[in-house]
Amino acid sequence: MRRLSVVLLLAAAIVSASPASASELDARVLTDAQIDGIQRQCPAAKQRLRELHAADKVLRVNMMQQYEWISKRLMAPLNSRIALNGLDGVALSATSVSFASQVDAFREAYTRYDDATGQLRGIDCAKEPVRFYAALEAARVLRGEVDSITKKLAETGKQYRAQVDEFAKKEGV
Repeated sequence: MRRLSVVLLLAAAIVSASPASASELDARVLTDAQIDGIQRQCPAAKQRLRELHAADKVLRVNMMQQYEWISKRLMAPLNSRIALNGLDGVALSATSVSFASQVDAFREAYTRYDDATGQLRGIDCAKEPVRFYAALEAARVLRGEVDSITKKLAETGKQYRAQVDEFAKKEGV
């Protein structure tokens, strides 16, 4: 039971989306029992990290494809048609620019997160449990940043949709 709780603790730490500040990370001190738990559960934690990495890669690719499709195949062509027809699409254009900027931010944040998890997977948690835990915390913070940007993208997409509906009503389309 204790083994399962340590594995779940490690998994929850990386999956959790609530970021901690650098000062909070510095203030955390691992007890001997926590260090021992990390060392004993190292193989299971490493396996879970490999699984998480594989799942995250697939998710990232799928999300990026969707974001790119929305930005380049939906928003940009619609904005172009509106402009070519001499209609007022300034709000739609501004929202699509914001969305594209957030897609870039997502890509950059995910790259930082992926680099951090790569470093984490490279640490031997049996030999360096404190360093492993610090890297785990850093990866968790970066995952929180990715999550935050993902939520912003969803909100911006909803905003664009509402603007399209409003535009269609206004123009009688």
